[in-house]
Amino acid sequence: MYILGIIFALSVSIILHQLLKKNYKSHLIMEIPTYKIPILKNVLITLWINLKSFIINAGKIILLINILIWVLGSFGPSENSSNKNSIFIIQKKELPHSYLGLLGKKMEPVIHPLGYDWKIGIGLLSSLVAREVFVSTMASLSSIEEKENILKEKMKKEIYPETKKPIYNLATGISLLFFYAFSMQCMSTLSIIRKETKSWKWPILQFIFMTLFAYIASLLTYQILKK
Repeated sequence: MYILGIIFALSVSIILHQLLKKNYKSHLIMEIPTYKIPILKNVLITLWINLKSFIINAGKIILLINILIWVLGSFGPSENSSNKNSIFIIQKKELPHSYLGLLGKKMEPVIHPLGYDWKIGIGLLSSLVAREVFVSTMASLSSIEEKENILKEKMKKEIYPETKKPIYNLATGISLLFFYAFSMQCMSTLSIIRKETKSWKWPILQFIFMTLFAYIASLLTYQILKK
């Protein structure tokens, strides 16, 4: 997947370099430092700093997303149709009838051709904040629906109600890998692009292009492998 992503990035860069003509000269000067044998102490200090930063920064996001997933997956709108404000009345609901379930069901017709059900769709949405959130989202959805701690065992039991075929198989897994190989990394990437380009034009165009390309690549992958 990394090699595929690198090849794709270089290919798109070559194409854009030919299409986007610049009206100024650009010179890149990079000073290469002298190579020195790494000192184990410095390596461990750098490793600890980056590990601590990831745990603190990404950990807070993952925790917040899991809390939102639990709340939206545990409660839903009231079924009392006589009350005009029933949609604002929160009641304890099973996962398919919760706010999260209702949102996922709306998405499912769009992502079903990729081999995904609505739960995977929720995972894709949450991973826009940070890709690391996808696994924790799937685990949270599993724990809400059934009190089973082993996500792998729960995923093995997931089937499509119409066909009775398993949702998670080789075709779905490869399709998901292709989607993440080509889609936008996360919202922080868009923020950096906005900061560097000083415009929302390129972040929006990049998000649309990469999402469409990821969708088409995943669609073709799943449709080919499922046969």
